[in-house]
Amino acid sequence: MAVNRTFDPVAEATSAFQLVIKNWVLAVPQLIVGVIAIALALILGMGSIFAAGGLGAMMGRGGDNGAGLAALSGLIGTIWIIVLVAGILGLIAYGATILAANDAWAGRPVDIGGAIGKSIGSIVNLLIFGIIIGICCAILAITFVGPIILGVLMMYGFQAIVLGGQSGVGAIGESYRLVTKNFGPSIIAILAVIVAYVASFVISMVLGIIPIIGQIISLIVGALVFAYACAVVTRFYTLIQSGAVIASAPASPSPPAAS
Repeated sequence: MAVNRTFDPVAEATSAFQLVIKNWVLAVPQLIVGVIAIALALILGMGSIFAAGGLGAMMGRGGDNGAGLAALSGLIGTIWIIVLVAGILGLIAYGATILAANDAWAGRPVDIGGAIGKSIGSIVNLLIFGIIIGICCAILAITFVGPIILGVLMMYGFQAIVLGGQSGVGAIGESYRLVTKNFGPSIIAILAVIVAYVASFVISMVLGIIPIIGQIISLIVGALVFAYACAVVTRFYTLIQSGAVIASAPASPSPPAAS
């Protein structure tokens, strides 16, 4: 008779924190994305602002009234470019962090470069999954709780793609199946991630008042929390996929028999 492997969700969530501290390079992919996004915002954003200012000056001197709309369109286009680039890079970073975290959990050396390469190889399926879930969240946004519920049900989707070899569409059904059949441990993983992000938000609010240094520290803390979230969900995904179940609490001792 086969015996299912057991695990303690709380202990695993705590171990994920220790894993990230020991393997801090797990935060590198997201940190790179953050730096690139900020650089793009500064370079393209400032360019658009200066262009808008120049066109505004032309309008003030009797220039074409359409110049202001052109400047506004350029600024909106710049924002979309930044969001698009950051989104694609974010998907690659997420996949890379999942792969690297899986290696760390297995005791293998963490190879960020190799993980990024493998994640790029899965970018099509990552995009398909991300776009489908994004559209569904936009539609369900009118219900407020809809996107939250969908996010929970799809929490293992990216892991199913980069670790399980699922397609972008197949990952939807795989994540739904894993969450609904293992709802208890999945919720514990979500709660651990929420607590980490709340702590990160508080730290960022406190340090945000320090010019430059505070923003840099907040960026690093955010990348570490992102790595922690990936490590937690990845760990739970691999455990659940292996057939592991939550360890049952020891039975309470029977009361002594009456004399």
